[in-house]
Amino acid sequence: MFSEIVASIFSMLLIEPLQAEVAARVAAAKAPTEIARASQECLTTQAPRLLERATTEVGWAASHALGITVGWKDPIDLLDKGAPGCAQLMSALKETPGDGDA
Repeated sequence: MFSEIVASIFSMLLIEPLQAEVAARVAAAKAPTEIARASQECLTTQAPRLLERATTEVGWAASHALGITVGWKDPIDLLDKGAPGCAQLMSALKETPGDGDA
């Protein structure tokens, strides 16, 4: 029960903003279709991993939720560069001018 609550809150505070941030950056960069596909693949693999970690490491989840909510941390940094699609996505997003060096 508690882990479901944590997962729900984490999803609302981190996963949804992460997905919105990725979509906005991909759109702003006018990224090719392959980057858009890579972003979907990356988020598909990473969201469950992040939710699982949030339910087992509540302190980690709370600190990242707070950091991202107030702008201290970039939600993109939560992604695992080694996951399918993530390396390509992160590389493209880091090259985008004005992506907010938060």
